[in-house]
Amino acid sequence: MAELPIKFDDSAAYERAMRRWSRAVAPIFLQWLAPPASARWLDVGCGVGVLAHTVLELGSPATVVGIDPEVAQIAQASRGPAAGRAAFQVADACRLPFADASFDIAAAALVLNFIAERSQAMAEMRRVTRGGGSVAAYVWDFAEELSPSGPLRRAMRRFGVDVPAIPGTAESRIEALRSCLSRQRSSESRRELSRSAWRTRTSKTSGKRRRQATAPRRRSSRP
Repeated sequence: MAELPIKFDDSAAYERAMRRWSRAVAPIFLQWLAPPASARWLDVGCGVGVLAHTVLELGSPATVVGIDPEVAQIAQASRGPAAGRAAFQVADACRLPFADASFDIAAAALVLNFIAERSQAMAEMRRVTRGGGSVAAYVWDFAEELSPSGPLRRAMRRFGVDVPAIPGTAESRIEALRSCLSRQRSSESRRELSRSAWRTRTSKTSGKRRRQATAPRRRSSRP
């Protein structure tokens, strides 16, 4: 069966169905990441603000900013337990409205596999994170049914039910995530090589101009 379309515009329904699971996994992610205190956090695809709230409770951040493309999710997050302590705004992960190196940590919780332009989103997360900072993400492994709905979906299949695939299933595989990260690293390397080549050409050109400007003028042999 083909994938069913998925939407995140019903924030109340999403919170009822997923908040308990999102709250359970967020502390595990923070323990794995081991973030420094007083960090500036960006929560990409923040949804109803579960990761932002967890960071505030356990991570001792300097600031937390959450972005999501869905107005309803931002409205719910702004009313939630992180309200007043984190800033939430509507924004696209592939076109983040922040200057370069604005954050120490950019994280995406349970959302990266739903973003069509994942490489672009990761490039944007990298852009707004300072050098030496962290860009991190985690997803449910839908391919192996390692998600809150996994046990139900497996049971339904035993009864012969044709269970539709969850959007983003293929992209949730560890191989797909590694491939996306590898492409991003390759892209970063190409950009760095391009910048280095440009600096080299600029340096050589500038040096040639300086030599031309400082070379002594020869006197003419004509009387």
